[in-house]
Amino acid sequence: MQALGVSEEPIRLKAKDGGPAPSLYLEQQYQVIEAPDERGPWKVSTRAYRYRVDSAAGEELVLWHWHPTDQEGRPHKEPRPHLHAQVGDLRGLHLLTGRVGVESIIRVLINEFGVQPRRDDWQSVLDTTEALFEQWRTWP
Repeated sequence: MQALGVSEEPIRLKAKDGGPAPSLYLEQQYQVIEAPDERGPWKVSTRAYRYRVDSAAGEELVLWHWHPTDQEGRPHKEPRPHLHAQVGDLRGLHLLTGRVGVESIIRVLINEFGVQPRRDDWQSVLDTTEALFEQWRTWP
């Protein structure tokens, strides 16, 4: 299994208003497997993900996780996709979600956290890549 980590340091983002902006941590574990159908001879299959948004001050705000096993390969306490909201009584809870793609995290950052997109056509780019993700994924 391979892992894709954009950086060990957070990705520093820019706010639309020029003020403080959140940071993003992004990690995916994946495996290249034979595709069992018309997709072609090979497919990249996500095996786990961890996305995290921190405040500009470095405080964890929200984490999206899917990691069916721990680092030693044992079943995780919550193997389904979930998020952790780092506020009040929600801290430490595993709040179930559906499968979350990177595109969804980018949309949240732009639409909800006020992050400045790097390109004007960001919405159509995300729409296109998200549609491909949804078309070829093997589970919702």
